Amino acid sequence: MLYRNSCNITRLLYRKSCNLTRLLYRESCNLTRLLYKESFNLTRLLYTGSCNLTRLLYRKSCNLTRLM
Repeated sequence: MLYRNSCNITRLLYRKSCNLTRLLYRESCNLTRLLYKESFNLTRLLYTGSCNLTRLLYRKSCNLTRLM
C-alpha cells in the first residue's frame, strides 16, 4: 500500500514538474519573441525618426541658405 502510494505520488510529481517545465519554456519563448519584436519595432522607429529629423534639418538649412 505504502509502496503503491509513493509510486503514485512520485508519478504525479514527475508529471506536474514536466508540465511546469513545459509551461515555463513556452512562456519564456513567448516573452523572448515579444521582446525581440518590440526592440525591433523600437529600432525601426528610432531609425525612421532620425532619418526624418535629418531630412527636415537639411531642408530647413537649405531654405535658410536660399533665403540669405
